[in-house]
Amino acid sequence: MRCLGRSGVTYAWSVTNGTLQTGQGTSSITFSVGTASPVSISVTATANSCSSSGSASIGIGVFTPTITPSGSASFCPGGSVTLTSSAAVSYQWLLNGSPIGGATSQTYAAPVAGSYTVTATSASGCSGTSAPVTVTQNAAPSPTVTPGGPTTFCSGGSVTLSTGAASSYQWLSNGSPISGANGQSYATSLSGSFSVTVTNASGCGGTSAPVSVTVNPNPVVNITGPSSICGSGTVTLDAGAGFASYNWSNGALTQTITVAPIATTTYSITVTTAAGCSGSASKTVTVSSGASTTSVTAPSSVAATSAGNSASVPAAATGATYNWSITGGTITNGDGTPSITWTAGGSGNAVISIVVTSGSCTASGSATVAITAAADLALTANAGPNPVNAGGTVTITLNVTNNGPNAALNARITNNLFGVSAPVASGNGWSCTTSSFTIVCSATSLPPGPAAPLTFTATASGTNSAGDDAYVLADTADPNGSNNSASASVLITTQPSCNNSAPSLISPAAGAANVANPVTFVWSSAANALSYDLWVASGGAAPAIAATTQSTTALLSLPSGPSTWYVAAHFPGNCPTLFSTPRDFTVAASTNCVHDAAQLIAPSPNAVVNSPVNFS
Repeated sequence: MRCLGRSGVTYAWSVTNGTLQTGQGTSSITFSVGTASPVSISVTATANSCSSSGSASIGIGVFTPTITPSGSASFCPGGSVTLTSSAAVSYQWLLNGSPIGGATSQTYAAPVAGSYTVTATSASGCSGTSAPVTVTQNAAPSPTVTPGGPTTFCSGGSVTLSTGAASSYQWLSNGSPISGANGQSYATSLSGSFSVTVTNASGCGGTSAPVSVTVNPNPVVNITGPSSICGSGTVTLDAGAGFASYNWSNGALTQTITVAPIATTTYSITVTTAAGCSGSASKTVTVSSGASTTSVTAPSSVAATSAGNSASVPAAATGATYNWSITGGTITNGDGTPSITWTAGGSGNAVISIVVTSGSCTASGSATVAITAAADLALTANAGPNPVNAGGTVTITLNVTNNGPNAALNARITNNLFGVSAPVASGNGWSCTTSSFTIVCSATSLPPGPAAPLTFTATASGTNSAGDDAYVLADTADPNGSNNSASASVLITTQPSCNNSAPSLISPAAGAANVANPVTFVWSSAANALSYDLWVASGGAAPAIAATTQSTTALLSLPSGPSTWYVAAHFPGNCPTLFSTPRDFTVAASTNCVHDAAQLIAPSPNAVVNSPVNFS
């Protein structure tokens, strides 16, 4: 059997647990549901003796939304509770049964207490209203601050502030939290506006009204007046104006007191301000003996121009002043103190005077110090050649200068030679004695100025160095001992194998007098010598090379007076330089000299000029 086409189709519907309302025989119907579930629907379609059947089952239910609070359904003043509905397609929130305008979202923040419900429509078009949720508002605490004593007090005091019981506390000063101040009470010693924020058991917080605390400063008192008096005098002490009350240690209740202590006494006072705050001070008044003289301690005599001399008086009471003066000398340090240092003049006496003032007492004293002759001797030394070959000749020259102001009597130079052998001393005006390697050379008198040089020649015999450690003394006092010693040394090197000989001096002869200028120097030729150095010391100067030549003669113009000369020969092959024995001679004074001394034109004396400077 074939069933073709769709024309003439009939439909037979049936509804179980419901009622068919319209559309029987057609392809669609309307029906109403009953109270039981499910509703069963079946249909049979027939066309040209062919048929086909189908069925469906529909469940029947009720839609009731639910409300879920976000946490507690209670809140603190100023807060709210967020309510959330179960899922639906539309919502309307109600407070105490009345719709809330604009509250049509799934969530609602409830800002006031009451009974909240929500009416919602599901995706199937069913509507329902939730069970109510009650929202409550908790009360906020209203703390107060109670001082445990006066809130105005003096520096050094304090007050304890307290509040009622709560779950937590935070104290504030001038509106800012105080670190660590988390108790029911807080003690403060500072000025400010203090309040407390508390939290109750419901978690609600509140801040108290502020309490003002004022801390008044304690007064600073300063007692003015003399710290010392002389003998049986009186002194007035003043504690300063502006205080409400005064209380002295001697019982006086006034701003000032006048006292006449017979011994050193300390006076104290306590003052009180109008605010009731107190301060204290004390002052010691020293009673001086009232002596009119004081003893100056100073040496009986000092060398002329000597420095670092001292003078002193016994120390007076604290605060005393010392006014020193001196004639025949100069104060260099310590003026205004009990002890001074001073420099002596050139001759005569130094008179040192002082006036000591202690409070109202003064005392004076003086000392006379004799100024004796003095001679400041300065010693210098040099040695050459440096280095010197072992076995070679070492020349050590000492120069003494008397810086005055007086002649140095019985001057002595003590020389401690080392690294040498066979030393020989020479020098105009010097007399020398030798004991082993210690040579003492003396001169009866050294006038101010440079003395004749003292020369030692010796053979270098040490292993490392050769030289002289020397010092100079005199019977005349020396005001400056720092320049009385000098040292000079040379390094000794190993001498190569050489068979050379030093040159011999020929002219001028040793001790020659009135040698004419210019001076002709002649010495013997030294075998193998490459060149010669002529060394000359004139006018107290150190020896210096005056000429270098390959000849055995030289012609020099020298100043008149004593001179010393010797010759050094240089040899090849690293052989040592060999020195002749020195000779002393005297150059005749010049005659027929009509030259004038040069005259200085510029800069003028004491002129202040810019660089570069033109001299004429």
